[in-house]
Amino acid sequence: MADQSSTAPAARATLSSETVKGILYMLLAMMIIIPVMNTGAKYLQDKYPYGQVLFARYIGHFLCVAGFFAITHGIRVFRAGNFKIQIIRSLLLFSCTAFYFYGLQYIELTTAATINFTMPMIVTALAGPVLGEKVGWRRYVAVMVGFCGVLLVVQPGGDGFHWAMGLILMTAIMYAAYQLLTRAVSGTDSAETSIIYAALLGSFFSIAMLPGIGNHFIPGLETHTDIILPDNVLDWSIFLMLGCAGGFGHYFMTKALGLGEASIISMFVYAQLLGALTLSIMIFGDFPGPMVISGAIIIVGSGIYITLRGNR
Repeated sequence: MADQSSTAPAARATLSSETVKGILYMLLAMMIIIPVMNTGAKYLQDKYPYGQVLFARYIGHFLCVAGFFAITHGIRVFRAGNFKIQIIRSLLLFSCTAFYFYGLQYIELTTAATINFTMPMIVTALAGPVLGEKVGWRRYVAVMVGFCGVLLVVQPGGDGFHWAMGLILMTAIMYAAYQLLTRAVSGTDSAETSIIYAALLGSFFSIAMLPGIGNHFIPGLETHTDIILPDNVLDWSIFLMLGCAGGFGHYFMTKALGLGEASIISMFVYAQLLGALTLSIMIFGDFPGPMVISGAIIIVGSGIYITLRGNR
């Protein structure tokens, strides 16, 4: 009897094969694909117009996922059950990418990723009033602690503050709204359909940001009036990679959360910090300061607590 009781906890603690697969999908998306995409966007914007990079990200996204899912799921993948919400979701996701890419021109990858991790806390704060979900006082306290971490990173009024940090914070807010709408539409549309519509409408919206168009009404784009074609294989490769990385990065995240225990898998979202930190040092020689590191620890700790507490 003693032997049986001692092995029972170990058996219960063993992760299912589906959960392990979900963790691997999440690590692939967050530690490799998404950081590589953001690094590529930051690298290209040193040489090419911002609007051109943004358009490449979305048109590549659409061509990759539409071609792949049309083959695997057929024409039905293009049928949306709630087209109005899909339009709003797509506009929110496009705005997130536009703000994030613009901000990356001015701040480090690790700093941007850290600030962006306020998104789960914003979702938690809005889940009660927007979705009617029950959110206990402990999770609200964790949200406030997490935002204290954001203040350490942003340092409003301090030497480390840059206005582009506000763009990244806006990205987190809009992405939180995007996540809430994704929950709302999940009952009528598949993940594949939602990803295709985000790419299709994002491609349409990004046309307005192209050189010669967006420079007429967007501050900071005045110096870019023409598209610049890459003159080497590396830059062509990065342009082609942007869209595929964006599309399949989001797909693998969605796939991961549908495979196993969400309370466990979702915590691996924070692996993006490792990818961003590694690439930031390797490619740009940027190492985060002590305030960013301290803020990141607080934000990640609060986010993990909110995840664990919310799934009890």
